[in-house]
Amino acid sequence: MLEGLEAVELKLSYVTNADDNFRIESEFYFKEDIKIQEEFSRKGYDLLGNVALKVTDGTHYTPEYIETGMPFLSALNVKENYLEVSSNYKFISAKEHKELYKRCNPEIGDVLLRKVGVGARYACVIPQGTFEFSLFVSVALIKCKGINPYYLSAFINSKLGQSQLMRFNKGISQPDLHLEDIKKLRLPKVSKHFQEKIEEVIKEVHGRIEQCKALFLEAENTLIQELNFLKWEPTENTKAIKKFSKSFGVSGRLDAEYYQPKYDELIRRLERFKMVSLNQLVSYPICSGSTPKAGDETFYTDAENGIPFIRAVDIENARVSDKDFIYIKPEVHQTTLKNTQLKKNDILFSIAGTVGRCGVFEYDFKANINQACTILRMDESKVMRDYLCLFYNSWVGKLYIEKFARQGVQTNLNLDEVRMLEIPVLPMVVQQEISKQIQKSIALRKESAKLLETAKQAVEIAIEKSEKEAMEFIKGKN
Repeated sequence: MLEGLEAVELKLSYVTNADDNFRIESEFYFKEDIKIQEEFSRKGYDLLGNVALKVTDGTHYTPEYIETGMPFLSALNVKENYLEVSSNYKFISAKEHKELYKRCNPEIGDVLLRKVGVGARYACVIPQGTFEFSLFVSVALIKCKGINPYYLSAFINSKLGQSQLMRFNKGISQPDLHLEDIKKLRLPKVSKHFQEKIEEVIKEVHGRIEQCKALFLEAENTLIQELNFLKWEPTENTKAIKKFSKSFGVSGRLDAEYYQPKYDELIRRLERFKMVSLNQLVSYPICSGSTPKAGDETFYTDAENGIPFIRAVDIENARVSDKDFIYIKPEVHQTTLKNTQLKKNDILFSIAGTVGRCGVFEYDFKANINQACTILRMDESKVMRDYLCLFYNSWVGKLYIEKFARQGVQTNLNLDEVRMLEIPVLPMVVQQEISKQIQKSIALRKESAKLLETAKQAVEIAIEKSEKEAMEFIKGKN
């Protein structure tokens, strides 16, 4: 009857000493987590609160966002061992930034930790050259004094760090780490030399990621040049006079933003090329998924038992990232969401939030999408996938989509509007050159991901076995 059941017998004294809040839920006492804690106790450790000058977080209220201003970062920008600042952040006024900046004062060399939301508790170091920014409450900031920040970041991202932090998550639909729990993170002692070696590996990764960005920018510049937009700047005129027959009578739109002169200029320039609608390119009906209430046990499950459920936030760098998936039950995938089952090489196109974000699904495993994404399933006879993704992710494509996006609590496009979106068709030889540049960028990013995995595994080997074996492991991977 009890076959397969995992049970742990603990003394009351262990439970009362395990956490100040007297945690009694079973998830806090998984056998593997307890084993890690006991191993740390035998080898000796420091608490993060004792080797950090400061552990704090960003502002606890939502500021007023503006179109351009000072960058305001959130958990979306904190990736596994690197800070993503090429997208996914908003802007606030200089005045408000000045007030918020005082709270945590993010500086080069500080460690950022994703503390709110579903998924892993990623950490990264603020690298050299990063612009000044302020933070939302979803990010914790750690100022180090007795530990190398790059090593700390790698440790947090390893199974040894994640195991500890995930135990202290509070809440279900929007799990959260409290600062006092972050300070309890146990850090097994390793040599300064080993910590510096981990720093060396991660800095190499950062260098490769910058190369990725440069290659992607090179592809975008090729696109912009071929479309003849290098020297074009949108007009600042915001007034437009339209006859009813040439405005609402055609478009059905009454929102003034839709008729701004800059969009008319943009489309006139694009129409110098052959234009084709997305509906003409796809071989499968353009449709979106469904998103039930967070925490719905009839819909969601864990990674071991579920099917990846892809959201708009999983689309980045013209690809679908597998780092932050949430999961749905297989029966939901087969029934409720049967029409939005993904296939390899499908393009995902976001229709809510950051509208128009595009990425290719490159995987062989089963997956599905939520209501903020649509599927573009197409061959490459007219338009190559990489070219399509680059166009809509470029500033020209974003400005084009901006015209059609409906503003509200959340910017969105409906499916009919997605079907009617167009793309200029450049000669296939140009599309192929752009695709080649993107493929180089993607390949380099994959190499970077492998190197980050090496750093994490080396940390685990150093702690579980020896630093000598960890150093040999790193050497064998280079």
